[in-house]
Amino acid sequence: MFDFLTNIIMYSLLFSMNVSTNSGYYMDAMQKNSDSPAIINQNSLGIDMSAPYAVVLDKKSKKILYEKNKNLQTPIASVTKLMTALVFINHNPGWKTKIKIESSDFHPGNNLILRVGDDVTVKDLFYLTLIPSSNEASMALVRSTGMSINEFVREMNSTAQKLGLEYTYFIDPTGLEPANISTAYEISLLADRAFQEKDIINVVQKKEYEFQVLNTKRRVIAKSTDKLLDSFINSKENNYAIVGAKTGYIEESLYNFVAEVRRDNHSIILAIFGSKTSDDRWNEAKGLSEWAFSNFRWKNE
Repeated sequence: MFDFLTNIIMYSLLFSMNVSTNSGYYMDAMQKNSDSPAIINQNSLGIDMSAPYAVVLDKKSKKILYEKNKNLQTPIASVTKLMTALVFINHNPGWKTKIKIESSDFHPGNNLILRVGDDVTVKDLFYLTLIPSSNEASMALVRSTGMSINEFVREMNSTAQKLGLEYTYFIDPTGLEPANISTAYEISLLADRAFQEKDIINVVQKKEYEFQVLNTKRRVIAKSTDKLLDSFINSKENNYAIVGAKTGYIEESLYNFVAEVRRDNHSIILAIFGSKTSDDRWNEAKGLSEWAFSNFRWKNE
């Protein structure tokens, strides 16, 4: 009860911190960095978006190419799982370790992939956490470390502090709690760190994951929640590639997406929070990517 009340109090305090009053579009063209891309068209301010929060960040220079309310806090939903994966990597008991799924792993929130009593590997849990964004897999993944949920979440928050994420706070490892909050800007920084991990990017680039439950021999194919893996921004023909990405949705946040997109050896990180529909999210992510690469010139071009 004490932990629950403490979390609620912290959530109330953090969510009330509106650290920016920006609304609409803004391009940080004043940042100076010899490696940062230069704007081509000063009159091009971005795209029309339903999402109230967004950032496009140049990966190398960390220059902000586009922002919309970049410092306002919002629930982040399953984007949380990027931090879950980061923390887990430091406590991995071994990819082949067998874990039995328990009833305590289940919470409402998405289509269930696993069943109580299933024996699966830690590798299965890690892949299911990041590809179909399975909540029960996330809970079992945390349990596999030998840490309690509270201990694991404390490390998530400690890691956020070490990364300099001042307005990011976690309550649970799945993202189902609307009290998991951050900003578009800070999530772009979290994604930048997460997508440096090969264990993460090798997973999130997959369109599906097929595995077999060890004790029942049931075969499962889990599809990625990232529909842009089949889009032009992940097409070699267009010189695009999605290096890494994570989706999120709960009623309190609407549709969220963060991704590292590469084109012609240049990478941007985009974070979009609160798109009104799933289609809006995909269209806005594609639109922002195309806008950024079309309206900025990198130094070595």
